[in-house]
Amino acid sequence: TAGCPEGMACVGLGNAAICMWPTFPPGGGQCPDVDLGSTAPQTFMGDSTGLGDDHFPLCSFASGEDVVLAWGPAPADGVYTFDTIGSSALPGGFDTTLAVLDACPGPDAIEIGCGNDQAGTDSGVQIALVEGQIVYLVVDSQFGDVGPFVLNVQ
Repeated sequence: TAGCPEGMACVGLGNAAICMWPTFPPGGGQCPDVDLGSTAPQTFMGDSTGLGDDHFPLCSFASGEDVVLAWGPAPADGVYTFDTIGSSALPGGFDTTLAVLDACPGPDAIEIGCGNDQAGTDSGVQIALVEGQIVYLVVDSQFGDVGPFVLNVQ
């Protein structure tokens, strides 16, 4: 569009127009990026590179490309632990943030938990779930980094 850098869209009219980057749907077009099922305990290894920035965790200073993982339905009422312990030790690992949502990222999703270990680089969240509940885990970055991560479910 005239007046905007290449790749940006002009939104509005006349002097009130602004340039915006196009938004991308969750996970590059799908949500979740990965369905973990309801196994607990389990450890999943993944990589956030190239998956888009779907959610800005409330407990983070910044956000980068993230991974959206569905977990559930919860097999029973209880407190479940989700963490990224071990992520920072991986080659190319980064300082993670972990958000728990009640739905795929979007305007109707509610963040029901967020973990960002300020003293370290791995994050965790403990959250009470009811039998049958499905949650969406967003493994994100504290400083916009991308790369390999570990997600543990207990």
